[in-house]
Amino acid sequence: MPEPNRSSHDGHLARYQSTGQTKAIGVGRELEGLDKDGRSFPIELTVTEVSHHDQRLFIGLLRDITARKRVEEATLRARLAAEEASKTKSDFLANMSHEIRTPMNAIIGMTHLAQRTDPTPKQKNYLSKIDNAAQSLLGIINDILDFSKIEAGKLELEHTTFSLDDVLTNLADIVGHKAEQKSLEIVYSVARDVPRHLIGDPLRLGQILINLVSNAIKFTETGEVIVKIRLRDTNELLFSVQDTGIGMQPNQLANLFQSFNQADSSITRRYGGTGLGLAICKQLCELMGGSISVESEHGTGSTFHFSARFTIATDGPQIAARIGLNDLLQKRVLIVDDNIIARDVLTAMLRANGLTTKAARSGEEALLMLGEASAADESFDLVLMDWRMPGIDGIEASRRIKADPALSHTPAILMVSAFGREEMMDDSESSALDGYLIKPVNESHLIDTIARMFSKEVVAVFPKRPPIPKNAARNLEKRKVLLVEDHEINRELATELLTDLGILVTVAINGREGVDLIAKEPFDLVLMDIQMPVMDGLTATRLIRADNRFLALPIIAMTAHAMSSDCEKSLNAGMNDPCLSG
Repeated sequence: MPEPNRSSHDGHLARYQSTGQTKAIGVGRELEGLDKDGRSFPIELTVTEVSHHDQRLFIGLLRDITARKRVEEATLRARLAAEEASKTKSDFLANMSHEIRTPMNAIIGMTHLAQRTDPTPKQKNYLSKIDNAAQSLLGIINDILDFSKIEAGKLELEHTTFSLDDVLTNLADIVGHKAEQKSLEIVYSVARDVPRHLIGDPLRLGQILINLVSNAIKFTETGEVIVKIRLRDTNELLFSVQDTGIGMQPNQLANLFQSFNQADSSITRRYGGTGLGLAICKQLCELMGGSISVESEHGTGSTFHFSARFTIATDGPQIAARIGLNDLLQKRVLIVDDNIIARDVLTAMLRANGLTTKAARSGEEALLMLGEASAADESFDLVLMDWRMPGIDGIEASRRIKADPALSHTPAILMVSAFGREEMMDDSESSALDGYLIKPVNESHLIDTIARMFSKEVVAVFPKRPPIPKNAARNLEKRKVLLVEDHEINRELATELLTDLGILVTVAINGREGVDLIAKEPFDLVLMDIQMPVMDGLTATRLIRADNRFLALPIIAMTAHAMSSDCEKSLNAGMNDPCLSG
């Protein structure tokens, strides 16, 4: 054993003999040894004390660990290389996100501005197709970026209180138009015991539902898409998305949840897509403590099942569906819909809340049932009327009901439809309707709407979104905003949108210019890009916050980066929440 290992070991042994402190005895220590040629090599030395005839003896075991050290060094090199590769991949992902989303934001934004310039019908058609193509491309980009984030281990789930009803409403807003274009019915069926206020990641839950329902609509030409939610145990929800579409063969199911795979190559040619959506859904489900599976029969449709775990929020607000319920218990409701599943779901929702219901399959049957109920002195208080039905549609049936002098009591009529919503809303005042709901309808929204209809001050319930009046943004007029953005088209887009609100916009093309401008004149708000030449947004923000005069100045990050950590970096640099992504 060469020096200094020899002296160190002798010192440990002497200390043990005199004090009993163990630093060498019974401990495997890695040292250096010398072979017969005087070359050093790694050894492991273990010293054991034994007693023999009242003598203290020490036995030393030497093991050549050259091979083990080589393996450890190789493992360390591989781990460092993997960490470097992961960092490189993460940096590449962030840069690609910025480089791809920035021009995509410009395309979508400029298309939006062009649509506001009173284009000709032909130009409007072109702009609409550009916007649809851009949104489709953005969806593909987001899939690729999400997949890359998951692969790099950079996707982190949020834990926040949210409303399940809000997630379903957002789902309807996003996929409703696609379903309407194909005249498909979307139906929600949520079990009564499912908690409505949860703690988890609503964005990622919505992402799974949007992906599955969008796929169901894509592969379904006629029929309906049914979204069911059930409670498995205290913290686990079971979801299913069932369609009446083309279905799949058993051999097509084998690789369905693998990356870049679709059922077969003809699917990609006919329907498009990257083959990443279901792979992302699978990984998101696993991140949320659940799993995903599918049942399918060729020609009859598919049902995707997935589970996810959430914490129940005990301090959530009261569910709107329970407000004013006592006033409704004596009401009789007639459900008119040609879709049997829609009738059954609406019936279950109303009966679960104590309302008396009957159902009709057509406008003609509804008129007959209303007449018979009136003659029997059992008039209906409310009609839930579908619009598009064979024979007499919902509009004509409603007009006949309101104009029928033979009815002893004229019921209120609530139109429940997913089709032709713009035409329906434009004609609402002349159609004798008392309200309008857009399918798919969740239970709390349905009951709350009915409760408001039968409140003491009866008002029509139409979810119409009137145009924003010009004075709505009056509090923003003459406000001074500094826009720090290096991308010319994005500067033009943001400037025009802000100017339309009466905001006074000053522009800087990099962080250095932004810092200098803030030192010269006052601003009410700063919109700060993150990645810029000369000086990036994070550095600029730190310099601004270093001046006590600007500690309260709102600075909002604008980024096209894919990582949630980028928003965290922005906040740590002194920017204000939220983090706007392009």
